[in-house]
Amino acid sequence: MLCLRATTHTDLSLLLDPQGAPPPQLKVIDPAQERESFRRQLQQYPETITAMPCLPRFVSGAEIEYVTTRRDEIGIPMLAGIGQYGCVYVARHMPSGQILTIKLLSNESTSIYDLALEASITQHLEVTTVVPNFWGVAVVEQDDRYLHYCLIQEYVGSVRTLEAFDVNILVTINRLGQYFQSCMPLFNSVDWTALCCRIVSALNTIHKMGVVINDLKGDNILIRFQGATNHIFFIDFGMARYRSDLSVNYGLTTDEEREEFLSRFFLTAPEIVFTGWCYKASDIYSLGWLLGSISVTCDLPQMRGIVDWCLRPLPSQRPTAKQLVQATKDIFYDAIARKMLLSQTTNTFAPNCGSFTHSRPITFLYK
Repeated sequence: MLCLRATTHTDLSLLLDPQGAPPPQLKVIDPAQERESFRRQLQQYPETITAMPCLPRFVSGAEIEYVTTRRDEIGIPMLAGIGQYGCVYVARHMPSGQILTIKLLSNESTSIYDLALEASITQHLEVTTVVPNFWGVAVVEQDDRYLHYCLIQEYVGSVRTLEAFDVNILVTINRLGQYFQSCMPLFNSVDWTALCCRIVSALNTIHKMGVVINDLKGDNILIRFQGATNHIFFIDFGMARYRSDLSVNYGLTTDEEREEFLSRFFLTAPEIVFTGWCYKASDIYSLGWLLGSISVTCDLPQMRGIVDWCLRPLPSQRPTAKQLVQATKDIFYDAIARKMLLSQTTNTFAPNCGSFTHSRPITFLYK
């Protein structure tokens, strides 16, 4: 599924539309009239109406423009991400200067049904503060590549440099270590444990809102660095469902095909492939792989028990997100206690050994 993959400003400026053509322009509309027209179109899809938590709001493209980079004196719209189902571009709200994203969905692999459901769920979740603010649905000029509608959302990252980081990038930075120290402070064990707590807490919040993500991975969790109060945001709800288990059909007919699929897409819970259904417990399975990656790469052996719990083969054997909130919180507080004890011991027996971290730690405040 399409993910708004965070990248550096340098890489971002070099990303071009893979088809070599500029994206369609946004149209000036009356949001109220267009929303009513959209509602009438959805009446062709009664299953969509019942699956949507709300009818998404609309915005006019009059005050939104693509952010461009200069190359050979030509302004090229910046791509923030690209995937099987479309593209995400960086945009700007001209009156306020706020940086946004424009998500264009492919006309070949998606439909108005997919767009309506994603927009509705994203808007439904914005009150949680663990997803970027959803501005609304906009209308684009006629283009054979994309749907007639697009999604406008808040951009997560630095407004000045357009740098943004997802969890997978942070894990890579930790693996490479000092090479990236000039770009950002490195994490210590307390920081990583706190990050795991925040991810679990955010997932619990989303599940309490009645949403199954069905695409939980490090690429789809972005981090905004704001001093001591850094925040995480879940993005890309194109595969999500609201208040219902999700029926999934990968077109796999034999056990050999299913096993081969799981070997390639190991984040996918086995029940999705073998039974065709996705549950909240399936999100927990994907979470287990993510926490496992953090645990191994960032040396958090205390997280191993939680990872094993999440990866149990039967959905009924896995913990709920609510149970994981308390379990990860206990590990977080234990990590703090260990660090304080180690600090006191060092100050007593080795006062001249210096700092334990190579840079100022980034602490994710746990709420």
